[in-house]
Amino acid sequence: MKLRLTLMLGALALLAAACGDSGQAVATVNGQAITAEYMAALTGERGQTLNVNTEEFRQSLSVEIVWAAVIPAAEDEFGIEVSADDIASRIAQPPARYQVLFAQMTAEGASQTVIETEAERTIWRDKVVAELIRRDSGYIESTITDAPHELTAGCVRHILVDNQLEAQAALDRLEA
Repeated sequence: MKLRLTLMLGALALLAAACGDSGQAVATVNGQAITAEYMAALTGERGQTLNVNTEEFRQSLSVEIVWAAVIPAAEDEFGIEVSADDIASRIAQPPARYQVLFAQMTAEGASQTVIETEAERTIWRDKVVAELIRRDSGYIESTITDAPHELTAGCVRHILVDNQLEAQAALDRLEA
């Protein structure tokens, strides 16, 4: 699929560089530069010297490279677009599944750039997943029929309860 190929090419496009100048590219994906200034804004290090020789920076940069490859591929493959109004709406009224994420970012003092970037990514994620499901609608039905355990199975390590009676009730429900 074109999206997978684009992801692989995007990941291979990593061009690591030292970053004395904040406008200098630390990576390039499909001709699009990812600058040290942009990375500093995402990592909350704006105005500080950005150390590109750390594992944390490499991991953050890897994520940016993937997104830089995924977004244009999703635009081309699915015709998806995300507007500034979409992002503002997501921040103002995030779906329930993202409310904790946005509350945590706000509580931790994340910059507006970080919040907007994460809002945009949640929108992309939702739109791409919806499109993939729409295109392969038979997958879910066949999984429910052929391998329902893939949708319902889970691993439990600990269940905290107040007493032995609740523990036995939880064990009985799991065994059922």
